[in-house]
Amino acid sequence: MSEHPVNLPWYSWYPGDHLRRTRGWPSVAKGAFRELLDAQWDNPNLPIDDERLRVIAGATPEEWAVAWPFLEPEFPVDGDRRQHYPLEILRGDSIRRHEAQRRGAAKTNAKRWKRDSGGT
Repeated sequence: MSEHPVNLPWYSWYPGDHLRRTRGWPSVAKGAFRELLDAQWDNPNLPIDDERLRVIAGATPEEWAVAWPFLEPEFPVDGDRRQHYPLEILRGDSIRRHEAQRRGAAKTNAKRWKRDSGGT
């Protein structure tokens, strides 16, 4: 997904899934992982270059040297970007849910406007 078809200001966070995925990781890797997930939610086109990712994650070079071996397999290269695939699946689910809610609201509003304008 290269563009945001809808504004998705938040995503579902499942602590158990996160803990199972990152159990045994050093704290710096866990923190950088969350920073990169949040950055990918904001812009699904994370850079390939790990130095740019380090800056996005807010890690020092020393911290990154510890974290990157844990993070690299979580953000594989996909064409000209890196992505954590489970987050993109979650994005697709969120878009479908958002669109279903939007359609439901439009249908409800159409009925209300018809009723409020004197129609039956």
